[in-house]
Amino acid sequence: MRVLMDVTSLMDRNLTGIGTYIKNLVSHLQTIPSVNIDGAWYAEKYKKRDIISTHISLTLKPYFRFISAFNFGKYDIFHGPDYKIPSSSFYKKVVTIHDLVDYESTIIDKKRAEYGIHKFEKMLFKARPDMIITVSDFTRNCLLSRFPQFESITKTIYLGIDHISSFEPAASRKKPFPFPYIIFVGTIDKRKNLVKVIEAFEIAKERLGDLHLLIVGKDGYCHEISDEKIKGSRYAPYIHRLGFVAEEELADIYSHAEAFVFPSLYEGFGIPVLEAMSIGCPVITSNRGAMKEISGNAAILVDPNDAEEISHRIVELCGNTARRVKLIEEGRLWSKKFRWSKCAKETSEVYKALLE
Repeated sequence: MRVLMDVTSLMDRNLTGIGTYIKNLVSHLQTIPSVNIDGAWYAEKYKKRDIISTHISLTLKPYFRFISAFNFGKYDIFHGPDYKIPSSSFYKKVVTIHDLVDYESTIIDKKRAEYGIHKFEKMLFKARPDMIITVSDFTRNCLLSRFPQFESITKTIYLGIDHISSFEPAASRKKPFPFPYIIFVGTIDKRKNLVKVIEAFEIAKERLGDLHLLIVGKDGYCHEISDEKIKGSRYAPYIHRLGFVAEEELADIYSHAEAFVFPSLYEGFGIPVLEAMSIGCPVITSNRGAMKEISGNAAILVDPNDAEEISHRIVELCGNTARRVKLIEEGRLWSKKFRWSKCAKETSEVYKALLE
């Protein structure tokens, strides 16, 4: 079967969640003999395609202005892994929905949400996908609670995590910093709740003394709020903004952290949680969104709005070796369930079913 996938999200050299999904899904689909996959990219906005080629190797088709009006040629399937699909009926259409955060008005700006909802519902009701892939049952339930008419064409396919766990075991990794630290990884935006991580860190440091906070991730929506919080902290010298970090270096950082702290207000999946587990870093995460589903029983769940509770869990992990070891073992075992080969196989089965 011939598949065309929109790979525009790979135009960023430093990939975040959706870019990681596309890169690993494509590379594993390419190993399935029945799938012949090419890529499409938004050439009007991104004039050169060189960056895409640094992530994956495949034939690329440019599109301009409105993807909905474009006929790419003889393909059986068009897959939009980042919410966008054509409205034309030249081929069967698959869309991946990662979350419905635009409907959460308390988390993001109202105007931004209205624009996102408009585009999302235009995709659902004008472009009309033949199949919808959701990355978690949480996202599937959010979608169907609003649009139950799509139940028969919606399927959950989990993402993989072995893009980072393939690096050397933690015991052989170099220690990247000479001090004890906890780590936060994610785009610095409002819903990731970095402000509460900082507040919890301040309380934990008062109790523990020697502790640092490492923040990994590029700036996102409302990152200025977190920046101001750091500047105003009495422990600002112990808070380190590292920006984007490559996967191998990130694996080193995860492996020597006291804990990974991720009290996000809303996630449709949460790749960093499984990244940390797979490398051997104990996880403290939110009891909201998809976090309970994705972390299983292998993480400590907290109220993301309670800095005191989060700090208590940080102190608990830093002072309880047996608890840390147990969480690390459970996390490693749990994260092995999430494989890109499985994600690609199930995705190819969706393609095949549409053509039968």
